[in-house]
Amino acid sequence: MLLLGPWVSPGWTQPDLRFEQHSPEVEKYWKKKILRNPRDSRAYYHLGRHYEFTRRIQLAAEAYRQATLLDQGWPQAFFYLGKAYRELSRYREAATALKRAVILKSDYARAYHFLGLVMIDLGRYEEAADALVKAYTFNPGWAETYYDNTTFGIQHELGTDKEVNLRLIKYIYPVNQHLARILYNNWSRGNAAMKEYWETVSGSELPPDKGYQQGPIPGYREPQEYGFQKAPDVGFRRRANQPSAPEELAD
Repeated sequence: MLLLGPWVSPGWTQPDLRFEQHSPEVEKYWKKKILRNPRDSRAYYHLGRHYEFTRRIQLAAEAYRQATLLDQGWPQAFFYLGKAYRELSRYREAATALKRAVILKSDYARAYHFLGLVMIDLGRYEEAADALVKAYTFNPGWAETYYDNTTFGIQHELGTDKEVNLRLIKYIYPVNQHLARILYNNWSRGNAAMKEYWETVSGSELPPDKGYQQGPIPGYREPQEYGFQKAPDVGFRRRANQPSAPEELAD
């Protein structure tokens, strides 16, 4: 294999580039590679990574698209193309690219994750829930951390709209209750929030043993349970309206 120097990272061996690999010389290098071979999909891909790192997202999307046209079986190129399209608010094109990525790599957890975010952007919450559950299933270690209440995790990406969150986890809950609870952590503030979460997501009242306890109703007493009743205490007790004198018991 030809050694290209310490700042060159072949995509088939190392998917993400290091900081020093995004210098202006890198851009020139990959452009020269493309001039020498216009069908070099790897060069387009790495040029796109450079553009993405330097926040030139439109140029990154164009480079990634060219890479996918030249190599239509490369899931990673479709993944980054979908990410770039999402940043450009081109959600339908992003969904198409990300769906292609997960077709090519069925356990591509990060692609499923971003596909879920794109489906949220499109208002298709059931499909979004399905994608996020798959992302969690295929890489639970990463998802357990990223989906928790972290500054730059999914709570940041979902924004501050509680209704969006509830609509999403309403579809997740029947499939993965643990993931649904993680996603709700951002709104969980005591028993009242727990009651709202449960009743909105599960569609039923929260059982008393699940955290939320209803306070006693003034003036109301629980009815006695049918079945075995405790025997009265041993000893003499006057019955109600019982006569107090023996002569009253003559009959």
